[in-house]
Amino acid sequence: AIIGRRDGALVVEEALGDNRIVTWSAPGLTGSHSITVSYRVSGRALRYQLPSPDPPIPAAVPKELGEHLRATETIQADHAEIGDLLQRIAPEPRTIEKTLRAIFDYTHERIEPIPFKGTTDALTALRLGEGSCNGKSRLFAALARRAGLPARLVGGLILGSGAKRTSHQWVEAWVNGVWIPFCPLNGHFASIPARDLSLYTGDEVLFTHSA
Repeated sequence: AIIGRRDGALVVEEALGDNRIVTWSAPGLTGSHSITVSYRVSGRALRYQLPSPDPPIPAAVPKELGEHLRATETIQADHAEIGDLLQRIAPEPRTIEKTLRAIFDYTHERIEPIPFKGTTDALTALRLGEGSCNGKSRLFAALARRAGLPARLVGGLILGSGAKRTSHQWVEAWVNGVWIPFCPLNGHFASIPARDLSLYTGDEVLFTHSA
């Protein structure tokens, strides 16, 4: 960890998996304080080509990707409702692109987009038929994992020309050794626009704070 002091606050920076965590703490300080983070970004749009001809989903993936196939509290890949939905939209035998397209089309078109209201798990998005970026992405990840395709959430910012910076989450699926992005909220299939800035991976949040 890198430890220092900045404007009276104790700053700790540490690596956590693929992410970098920075913690500011200022015990004893009173009144109003602000934290400013500056950065310079050169955005680049990326579009990925899925394997052709469309191969079947591999029966096994590298051991280190096991965590991206497991069910979690918010990505309930092992739930019967997730399995039933996957069978309806992408019946067996399943191939990579056909399955990803079916999952993308469902989460993009059939799940109504709503403003961010906090954490929405995959099952809630499915049952309500609505979700913000995180609900749609968790449902996408749950369906992909159920199909045997490793999937993970990615978070960051949508950059614009004004002062506003919108936090955002999307999902990546592992295909032939490459993490390929999908955004079921904004309709990006196997692609990412230049304005989307990736800042972390995993089912995390960009900022947390205490009282």
